[in-house]
Amino acid sequence: MLKSTSKVVNTWITVLTMILLVGVLSAPSVEAQLRPIDKPIPGTDGVLIGADYWSDELKILSAGLGFEGIIGIDEFTEEAVRAAGASWYSSMTCTSGEEPADPARTAAVTADLMAPLATGEPYFSDALPIVFSWPVATETMDITDFEYTLNTGDIGYLEGYTMFPNWEYNERNVVVVNGFFANRGSASDPDAIFPVKLEIVDDLIFIGPDGQEVNGKGLIWETDATPYDVGPQLVGAKINFVDPEPIGEGGPTALEVLTGAFPNDELAVYGEGDFRIRTLTTGGFSPDGVLAVQPDDYEKFFRVHANGADGETVLLEEVGVDYEVMGGTLRVVGLADIGQAEDPEAGIYYDDCYGEDRDNYLDIILVGDEEAARNVTFVEIPATEDGYQPFYNPGGPGPEPFEDVVYTAPGPRDLEPVINALDDPMRVSRMPSDINIINTRQGDVILAQNAGMVPESIEWDAVNEQFLVGSITFGNVYSVQDTGVTMPFIESDNLTGTVGIHLDTATNRLLVINGNIFANLNEAIPGIAQLGIYDMETREELHFVDLGSLYPDGRHFANDVTVDADGNAYVTDTLSPVIYKVDMDGNAEVFAENEAFEGLNGIAYHPNGYLLVGANESGSLLKVMLDDPTNVTTVEIRRRDLVMDGILLNDDLQLVAVIQPPAGNVVVIDSDDDWATGSITTTASALRRSFPTAATLRDGEIYVSHANFLDLQAMEITLAYEILRINP
Repeated sequence: MLKSTSKVVNTWITVLTMILLVGVLSAPSVEAQLRPIDKPIPGTDGVLIGADYWSDELKILSAGLGFEGIIGIDEFTEEAVRAAGASWYSSMTCTSGEEPADPARTAAVTADLMAPLATGEPYFSDALPIVFSWPVATETMDITDFEYTLNTGDIGYLEGYTMFPNWEYNERNVVVVNGFFANRGSASDPDAIFPVKLEIVDDLIFIGPDGQEVNGKGLIWETDATPYDVGPQLVGAKINFVDPEPIGEGGPTALEVLTGAFPNDELAVYGEGDFRIRTLTTGGFSPDGVLAVQPDDYEKFFRVHANGADGETVLLEEVGVDYEVMGGTLRVVGLADIGQAEDPEAGIYYDDCYGEDRDNYLDIILVGDEEAARNVTFVEIPATEDGYQPFYNPGGPGPEPFEDVVYTAPGPRDLEPVINALDDPMRVSRMPSDINIINTRQGDVILAQNAGMVPESIEWDAVNEQFLVGSITFGNVYSVQDTGVTMPFIESDNLTGTVGIHLDTATNRLLVINGNIFANLNEAIPGIAQLGIYDMETREELHFVDLGSLYPDGRHFANDVTVDADGNAYVTDTLSPVIYKVDMDGNAEVFAENEAFEGLNGIAYHPNGYLLVGANESGSLLKVMLDDPTNVTTVEIRRRDLVMDGILLNDDLQLVAVIQPPAGNVVVIDSDDDWATGSITTTASALRRSFPTAATLRDGEIYVSHANFLDLQAMEITLAYEILRINP
């Protein structure tokens, strides 16, 4: 339903390329050009899926300074990084032969890169991770919840907060606040400034055992140390069974793409695992403060303790060795929840350029006997003992530290008790209940929270009481709740760029158009016209049909779909003058070909036996008879410049049409002569700058999706997309 001649297409390609290449923190990629916006930051949708909690009691496990002054630098250059007091790895090389991108060379982060991930505007800010024993109901969070007292007695200035990098659905018990509250002095330095006390001073809700919700107001944590004395360490470890399918891994799709580190669960990395020891850290773990931890690094940093058969301690020191412990054998497979598996064909190597998610979680994967797993006792970080290496947080020296810069210290030797969570997994899941609707003069807006999603289409699923939207960037179809919570609904490797979608309630199927937007830019690209058909209950892919092959001499951009009373689907092609037909068994044909079919876009079925189709090149509405597809007429409407995007018929058989910008509105068109002519009865304003694209009906009311193409034109990534309720 995107107009092929629109200038936003070229901009979208540029921005999408940026999304796919951009790295976060020191992932190996290029810098993003982003901006702060007044919409929810990623991870604050309140969703928890299999999120770990670490004790029966709500408490703060750690809240010490992470590092000083390296969040929000001006640019990724050696000079800017040195001025901020970070480290720059100038001689980094990639096994793939590619040149490392500048963000990979440092732990410093530019202001542009942080802008969509954090509230406030961090600029040469300090970072401070707060680790709670329970996950946070992130939609209840505000910067005013936190108050830091410094060793000087002053109150630290907090600029903003972020859930990054702990934004996955099964994490979210670590909040990072940015501000100005420290220098790089050690605790014994009389001129040192650092936080010594954190208090939760306002309402902040946490989710604990059995889903209980507890207000954390009044929680206090105190310290007398700084990271320039001692580095990061463990504050939690628990052993769970490995799930047949990973629960709660990942989160908002744009962040998964942005980090380039997913999938990184044990099954994706190793294809095996019986037990997972999940560790929780006070800060990000790095071998030196710049480079990533890699899945095969277990022997460099860890050893697991277990009870032996005779009561002695058995140390699991090596990967791939079957250790005899009380109850059977255990074998260490490696580390997970870091980055993707090594794959030379995909250019992924365990080298200096390896990218990982750099959060406060790191998993040790074991295989073996259940009774043996019940005898695991500790996870140890030997640090510098016995030839092991210590961990650093992202403020560490890196491989090539500047001589005159003070860096954070290495972490200490650490021995963390392992909680047995084999019988009770100590996890919670929840969907927030507060409605996230903002009143505006245009109507009511629901913010669909999935950064970079670009929802070009929308349907209302009354059975499940949710919206369904397609994504031209990620391909998936997503569900959107009234709270703004956005989750994958249909996932298929076949779907690369979802355009129009149609919910056929009579057959309980979802029809999804797959198109290649690159074809709108380059005439050498033949494009794609494909239709995926999915069972709404099982979400199974029933058919996936290649339509473009039916018209081999044309170029293709499949755009929109509708269904007749017999379940036959009809699909428009913006770049070829045809309409395709697909029956219930997945059999496809070219249904109609006509010279009037220029820039076909939205399509709707009328029960009197014809199709209504928008033709963007002429700005007209066409009527195509089902019993004679050569019978194509133009519906006479006083306005002939209606560049229609999504269209549908309401219960009164009036046509609801979303008109592309510059009009950027919604019109209702009526006809009293079976659509020989039509007249506009109502015009309603949409959010013009957010680029309305499609509409759906919910209880008789019109809801309009907005793809925010103009944000893309301005080289900005949208974090939440408006679904506008209008009352024409």
